[in-house]
Amino acid sequence: MASSQIANTKVNSKTKINTDSKTDTKTDITTDSSQELTSLCIKYSRTELNGEQITWQFITEVFEYALRASKDDEPCKGCIKRVDRVWKKDESTGHPYMTIFIHFNYWPDNSNADKFRKGIEKGNEKKIYYHNKWFWKVVKSTKPPPSEKKFIPFVKEESSDSDSDTD
Repeated sequence: MASSQIANTKVNSKTKINTDSKTDTKTDITTDSSQELTSLCIKYSRTELNGEQITWQFITEVFEYALRASKDDEPCKGCIKRVDRVWKKDESTGHPYMTIFIHFNYWPDNSNADKFRKGIEKGNEKKIYYHNKWFWKVVKSTKPPPSEKKFIPFVKEESSDSDSDTD
C-alpha cells in the first residue's frame, strides 16, 4: 500500500457523529462519502510561544480558525479529531522542537478549506500563521493515522506468600 493511501482515512458514511471533548455533546457532521481525510504534518514547530507551551488545544484552535470560510465566520469546531505532538531535540543546537500531526474528523465544507486541502494533496507546502510573525509549514503526512484502539486502565492483583494469613 502506498504511503499516500496510508495517510488517508476514508469517510464511510454520509453522517458522522462527533463528541466534543470539552462539552461532551454530540453534533451531526454531514460529509461527502467519497471524501478522503488527509492527516497533516508540521515537521518543525517551536515548543513555546511567548513563554507558554504550545498545547494540542492551541493547535486545534488555530486550525479550526484557519480553515473557516472567512475571517467573519465561526471556527470549524469539531473538524480536528486529534493532534499528536512528537518532542525532539535539534542535534546541532540542543534546542527542543516538536513535529506535529493533525488528524481530522471531517474537512470543513468551504472554499477556503477546499483550496488548502487541494494544495496539500498536490504535495504543496502551506503556511498557517498562528501569531503575527510566526507560522507553521504544513504538508501532507506520510505516516498512517494512529490506531483508534484505546487502552483501558486496570489493576493487576499480585499474589504473594506474604499476603496469606498464617496466625
